[in-house]
Amino acid sequence: MSGLKNRMLKMKLTSYQNSIRLLASLAFLMLSACGTPGGVIHSGTHTQKHIKITGGSTSGQLSIERLELTDQSGRNSFNVVKGKKITPLATIKFSGRGVLTGQWLVDGKIIEQINVNLSHGSLLNLRLKPSTRIPAFIPGSHKLQLKINQPAVNFKYPVLKFFVTAK
Repeated sequence: MSGLKNRMLKMKLTSYQNSIRLLASLAFLMLSACGTPGGVIHSGTHTQKHIKITGGSTSGQLSIERLELTDQSGRNSFNVVKGKKITPLATIKFSGRGVLTGQWLVDGKIIEQINVNLSHGSLLNLRLKPSTRIPAFIPGSHKLQLKINQPAVNFKYPVLKFFVTAK
């Protein structure tokens, strides 16, 4: 009889653990929708989603392990017709928790400041705000970078190269 009781207790414990995990996931999703870390950024009178954080550890000091820059098609170098919108994506692998600050730069000039409190996950997908304009109206070769000011990184910043054609 004690074997049956043990199995029943283990089943109840597993059920409680699964319930707690589900509640924690729901709480995180609800907080995310309210603008806390997890993805929603408030700007003016409307809400914009341009950050996605997934997986990972929540303890320790924030450190950036990898940064990758691509366009919406996954390329890091491409041609664009003058006036067409460019949608860069920064994929950041991190560990720990803390504030990530930096700037999006085009040809060394700041086009957008970033400030993200990272407390959940290990992968951050960061896009420009929809209102930020990349100068795709100036023909020629250009370089886009995401410079991270905090925390310090120990790697060379990747460059997204694009060439704006006259037509």
